[in-house]
Formats: sequence, C-alpha cells, structure tokens
Amino acid sequence: MANKLKEPMKKKLETLQNSYNNTSTKKVIVGLTGAAGAGKDRVALALKKAFGGESGLVIHSIATPIKTMSSHLTKGCTKEESRPIWQEIGQRGREMFHLDYWIQKIKFEKACINVVTDVRFTNEAEFIRDQGGIIVRVINEANKIPSMDHPSEQDWKVIPPDFTMVYVEDESESTAREKLLSDWLTRVLNGELKR
Repeated sequence: MANKLKEPMKKKLETLQNSYNNTSTKKVIVGLTGAAGAGKDRVALALKKAFGGESGLVIHSIATPIKTMSSHLTKGCTKEESRPIWQEIGQRGREMFHLDYWIQKIKFEKACINVVTDVRFTNEAEFIRDQGGIIVRVINEANKIPSMDHPSEQDWKVIPPDFTMVYVEDESESTAREKLLSDWLTRVLNGELKR
C-alpha cells in the first residue's frame, strides 16, 4: 500500500514507520480518544487525505459492528438520537462476552497507518498500545455536546494520551489538517511520543 502514496507522503510514512521500529510490512496504529463531538472522525478524515486517500491510511471504528446491528432501530435517527442505543448495545457486549469483544473485531491493515476513531475505554487503549500503537486525545474547543454519564463518555477521561491535539471546529479543513499533521508528525519524528 505504501508504494501508492504520493512521494512526499510516502517518505513521511516510511519515516513514521521507522520511528516505531517497524518495517514496511508492519502496521502503525493510532487510536483517537475524546468526548462525543470532539471531532475524532474529522481528524481521521484529515489524516486520510494527508496520507494519500485510500492507499496510505485506513480508518476503523470500534462501533462499526454495533451500528450495523442497530441499523434497523436507528434508521432515520440523528447521530445524537442513535448514541444511547449504540452505547447500550456496546456496554452489553462488553458485559456479556468480554471487555475486548468489540475492539478485537477490527482487522488492522499492514504497511499503512490504521486510525481507530473511537477509543473510549482504558482496555481499548491498552489493546492498541499492546500492538505498538499510540493514543491521541482530540479536544475541540468549540464542542457543544454536553458531557454524558454513560461509562463510554467517562472512561476515556482517564486514558493517558501520548499527546493531545486541540483544535477549534470553525477552522477550515485544510488549516485543521495542516495543523494536525504538523503537530503529530513533528512530535512523532522528534521522538517526543514514547511508548
């Protein structure tokens, strides 16, 4: 996959992979954590564009099987209306089976960056770190969604991030993307992110 990247991004990806002592056939995993409405999906999409679209970065969501299972219940609902249903199904899966039930369903890709957009529990962060990944806390200073009492909206607060990315929602997409990549790549390549 890495050989399909535009040349400047290919070099950055190779440098990033080397900084984690990976070879071109190993995977790089970035888990995004933060409050509902923080913009984790937006950050992932900005990274995907910056790393060459389809070829350089794969976006994963722990909630994908949950959303698939509940699609008949949430049809026609907004994200905010659907969230309590997703939270309930997710929590029941964790309680009935095991804590890593949902995250173990993700199939990480090799030779590219894998971004998980919804790391909400400490065990999910540990699962990502156990595979050599890093955790990035996303904070949107313009987030208007109120904090919720559900465990998935509380546990992320105690996950120690490798670094925090702060942005304001009304920034233009290109400006947000440039800020994110500049901050993230600089920290990674300077060895500021320790595992």
